[in-house]
Amino acid sequence: MQVCGAVCNVCAEKIFFQPDGTWCARCNTAVHKACRTEDICAGCNQPRLDPSALFVRSAYCPECMHPNKDADCCCRCGAATRWDTEQDYQARKAEIRGAAEQWIVWGLAEIGLGAVMIAATLVGIVVLHVIAFPVPLLAIAVAGDGFRRIVSGNSLKRFE
Repeated sequence: MQVCGAVCNVCAEKIFFQPDGTWCARCNTAVHKACRTEDICAGCNQPRLDPSALFVRSAYCPECMHPNKDADCCCRCGAATRWDTEQDYQARKAEIRGAAEQWIVWGLAEIGLGAVMIAATLVGIVVLHVIAFPVPLLAIAVAGDGFRRIVSGNSLKRFE
């Protein structure tokens, strides 16, 4: 949860820096760490639920797919690898897997388009005796991009 900019429920002042604040994971009430009482939440008047008890960290970075060793952010690209709850993590995981499926479909479409372009070039050569040199190069580029999308999509599908 973003507590920077939130108003502390105890002193009613803004929390200016993320490290200065925390929240109750039960009711999402933000407080300054200096203002909180250890046992009772100022928002819900129940035993305070420490948010770190619910944190979920991914096995891979969602941006570069570098393996994650229980860190809050990726050591390679700096992307966040920690979510506040299992529900937040599962929602992000579903988004990433949906994007992976889209990349694979686009990749297959590009490979198909490249194949059609090569076939059209061959028909042009055999039937019309015309060589359209840029078309095969374009077809190779399009199909190559399709293969890259499929590989990237398959990589994203392993996000955990």
